[in-house]
Amino acid sequence: MQIPNKVRIGGIDYKVVFKPNPTNSGNDVCYGVFDSEQCEIQLNSERDMHPERLKQTFLHELLHGAIWECGIESEDEELLVKTMARGLLQIINDNPEIFAN
Repeated sequence: MQIPNKVRIGGIDYKVVFKPNPTNSGNDVCYGVFDSEQCEIQLNSERDMHPERLKQTFLHELLHGAIWECGIESEDEELLVKTMARGLLQIINDNPEIFAN
């Protein structure tokens, strides 16, 4: 999986940027942040993430984007997204032929 420069979620183009120490709404430094207002997925450029952790983080933020754009409400969105990103990464890694161009 390659991390693109932009991705379309729900008809909106989101830039994918590497940013030093992106913060969430609580001002916590994160591996990644989905920013609906700026239409960006921010990935932490200061973390020396293992390639698989970077992929997982990217998928995590994509899922936040899908939930946002679909208008889904969840009592614990972070737990849902964390779990789904891990599961999705495993599916992609274990079945690469499904996702090949």
